[in-house]
Amino acid sequence: FPSHDSSCISKDSLYIGTLAGIRRAPWSKLVNLNDFNEWRWAYESNGRLCNELASFRDTLYFQMDSTAYRYSQGNLSPINTEKRRIARIWTNSQGLHIVYPGKIINIGGTGNQNINLVYSVTQFKNGIYWFGTGIQDGLIKKDPNGEISYLPSGPATNSAFRMTKHGNYLVTTAGGVTATFGNAFNPGGFYIHHQGVWKNNINHPLNTNLYDFTYTAYAKQRDWQIAATHSFGVLIFKNNEVIGRWDETNSPLKKRIDGFIWVSGICEDAKGNIWIVSYGAETPLPCYTTAGTWRTFQIGLSGENELKGLEIDLNGNKWMIRQRGGILVFNEGKNLDATVDDQIGRAHV
Repeated sequence: FPSHDSSCISKDSLYIGTLAGIRRAPWSKLVNLNDFNEWRWAYESNGRLCNELASFRDTLYFQMDSTAYRYSQGNLSPINTEKRRIARIWTNSQGLHIVYPGKIINIGGTGNQNINLVYSVTQFKNGIYWFGTGIQDGLIKKDPNGEISYLPSGPATNSAFRMTKHGNYLVTTAGGVTATFGNAFNPGGFYIHHQGVWKNNINHPLNTNLYDFTYTAYAKQRDWQIAATHSFGVLIFKNNEVIGRWDETNSPLKKRIDGFIWVSGICEDAKGNIWIVSYGAETPLPCYTTAGTWRTFQIGLSGENELKGLEIDLNGNKWMIRQRGGILVFNEGKNLDATVDDQIGRAHV
């Protein structure tokens, strides 16, 4: 039996839409619908798909070639004059509904309405239409007082790069680096999960012009969540609220020749100091101390400032990945302000 896309019952016949037109068969318990000989052509479309079949007031409605049609007693007439992708044709207690970008046609109900971009649509018993656009997440409620958007409780995108958890908080960044550690220009941002609810990209003046969110950290001593970017700095938030930002205006972080600040690692040590890896910077390991001041360190040799990733072990050693291969290890010693006891080590594979 030929494949079919949709079907409906009108009067005493069952109609199915196919790639070649619309077939019908008697709608009766006495009829074997598996018998091809029971089916007759109601309308032949010359190879054009007929679907979205619906019956209303003994008239058949369907979609063919981006146009909605009315078919009755052998007569075929178009409903929309401009070809538009038909989102859906269906019937319910409030009449027949034909929806396509720009228009909701409602026959036997409250009347027609305007609608913008629409990909899929339904209607609740209260008469309110809900629809999706096909290009944005969530649903839109076509409320009489204005359209209202609803997003699911989940991450804004399916992109994920790093996660940091503390208590009931989970912070995930969308990522933003290429295979060569360049900018991916990912607008996904970051997502915070707390007690079953997701909060995406907290709206705040400090969270402006930031994208390519990468590394995350939890600063236990200050109870901060920190999210670094591959664009223009570091965002700090607490209890789902943005409280600060570090960039070239208030920290040793400096813009590269290309105008970006590449933060390639971040971690808190056992004393509460927050260490940042600034990829390609002249001083690639700035530290925000427990006293609220900044310290910078000269680590590595010339050309060794392309560092990424940061882990701090129980002895306070800072382990970083060298982009050109191997590992760099740094320890500032007992005195954070003195350089005489600084130690640097390298490991090559």
